[in-house]
Amino acid sequence: MSTVDPAAERRRQQIESGPMRVAHLRLWSFVAVCAGLWGLMAYGITDAMNYGLTSSYLVPAQQPPSDTPPLLWMLFVGAFGGMILSFFVNAALDSVFGLWAGTQATFAANLTGMALGFWRGAVDRWQPPQRVGFTDPLNGAVQPWDAMTWAGWTSQYWMPTLLLLIAAALAASAMRAYRKHALRERRAREALTQGVRVPGTITELHDTGVEIYNQPRIRFVVKFTDHLGTERWVTKTGLFDPLAVPRVGDAAHVWFIADAPGEQDRIAVGFGSDEDADVAELTAGR
Repeated sequence: MSTVDPAAERRRQQIESGPMRVAHLRLWSFVAVCAGLWGLMAYGITDAMNYGLTSSYLVPAQQPPSDTPPLLWMLFVGAFGGMILSFFVNAALDSVFGLWAGTQATFAANLTGMALGFWRGAVDRWQPPQRVGFTDPLNGAVQPWDAMTWAGWTSQYWMPTLLLLIAAALAASAMRAYRKHALRERRAREALTQGVRVPGTITELHDTGVEIYNQPRIRFVVKFTDHLGTERWVTKTGLFDPLAVPRVGDAAHVWFIADAPGEQDRIAVGFGSDEDADVAELTAGR
């Protein structure tokens, strides 16, 4: 049993912590470790490919033994470690850059690690042929490589290149998504710090069918009256605690810029008590 109002305690903690900040050095070190695990997996893949690939262009006397690949553990450690760590990396990047930008940045970093791991593994583990394009038997006619052998040997070049191209495209898309996210955040802060606050009422709720981190993404419509007495409706989409989903008829707080009350992108909506609205304005002003 506590003598402190939990809601008041949450507001106090929010004021003290302010907006979420992540130490960039630790964050990117975290990302590098995750990408390194995916690179470890790719290195293990090249080691597992060694026997099958080299047996297509080397004579039996020159082929490596067909035993269990010695670095097979890299494949499993990298894959499982990378998958587990990716969840945490994705959550951290989402908190800093926004949901869509953070997810794409995570994939871009992981693919970059895989590209480097595959390239390095091919250089270290694959035994080169005596002549590229030809199999030189000890006794007999020289045999040219077939298409599969060419594809396998040259994968040390085209596979990392392909992965890096995909990673670059994802990184560029993440940058565009982050700029949009930053613009929305800036406009929301402007509304909270410079706008007019009025009461509003939820008139519609629509479940989008999407859940992110176990939070449903809900589209809602809020009705409010601006400072000139004009009734307006604003539509927003947000993530909600599944145990605290708002309902039609619930009260809301609406902030809008007095010079542009009809610009939906410059309107912010919040829920909770008047004290919660005060906290939102205080933290937005930092």
